[in-house]
Amino acid sequence: MLLGLVLVVFLLFQALPGPEQILSGQRTDKATTEAIVKDLGLDQPTWKQALLYVNDISIISIYPQDKIPKFVTGVFWKVADFKIGFKFPYLRTSFQTKLPVNQILAEAFVGTIILTFAAMFLALIVGIPLGAWAASKQNTFWDNTIVALSTLGISVPSFFSAMLFSWLFGFVYREYTGLPMTGSWLELSTDGNYRILKLSHLILPAIALGIRPLAVFIQLTRNNMVDVLALDFIKTAKAKFPTNKLIVKPIPVRTPTP
Repeated sequence: MLLGLVLVVFLLFQALPGPEQILSGQRTDKATTEAIVKDLGLDQPTWKQALLYVNDISIISIYPQDKIPKFVTGVFWKVADFKIGFKFPYLRTSFQTKLPVNQILAEAFVGTIILTFAAMFLALIVGIPLGAWAASKQNTFWDNTIVALSTLGISVPSFFSAMLFSWLFGFVYREYTGLPMTGSWLELSTDGNYRILKLSHLILPAIALGIRPLAVFIQLTRNNMVDVLALDFIKTAKAKFPTNKLIVKPIPVRTPTP
């Protein structure tokens, strides 16, 4: 599956317009375009580009002794005219910013983790109680409404929810919510000396990202609880101790005689 995914990604980018068209533009001369193609290694045969691509993203790689890329980090051993070793997957550099792709991903990693945990926390604390409540109100108006809304939440893509919420609560009703449409979770202070954590910027993205897992938790909890409530031991317990006839009598407390 992993090898198939790698091949599909490689073939997909082969079918898309090359980066030389994006970098050179429409009015660039042929010599400039050819220089960009050669610098990116796009003048090589397709099979060779595929091998170089797999070699870069693999943790076990083989490079010519004098042609190890600048940003590759790992441990290598010299074997004849080559170096073989273990390394982190190398995604090369961005042809737009000229920065290593690994560095670009690392800069967004912390914010992504915070957003993921916030969305999952929201989905857990809201989805499980709603699912349990819907199961306790089975086949009622509230149960049907919650199931319908959770089905809608699963069907709506997260990017659409993000655009809708940012426009609705970050622009139309911003004077009531106080939430911005965009913004980083860390902002520079007014004097520019340190960064300030802006938790308010996390609310709308966490809700938008958490809607789908929230809907999944609602339906899983509701369906599992409905199945358990239909088991024999639950029916037996309800028959022996019906809630409308259950009377709890206080235990008399004997007063010790003097």
